[in-house]
Amino acid sequence: MAFLEVKQKLLRKVESLGFSRARAARALHVTGNASFEDAIDWIVHHENDPDIDQVPLVAIEIDIESPEPFHITEETKKKANELRYDARICSL
Repeated sequence: MAFLEVKQKLLRKVESLGFSRARAARALHVTGNASFEDAIDWIVHHENDPDIDQVPLVAIEIDIESPEPFHITEETKKKANELRYDARICSL
């Protein structure tokens, strides 16, 4: 899971007014950590949103491509077949 990036000093300041950590973090995240005032303004304008206390999911990009192709050797195939055979024997 990705983490929300919020300025800790602003987070503590918003929480000091009695807002939950989730609400404060969401307000700061949505307003881009611009300012304390922007976060409070966002909270005031969205206080009736049913999901206001839900921390939003943050999309992240993960590069899963390998720089080199993965080759399965004959030895690896042989070992995999041996393990499958052993697993079948053990399950009988």
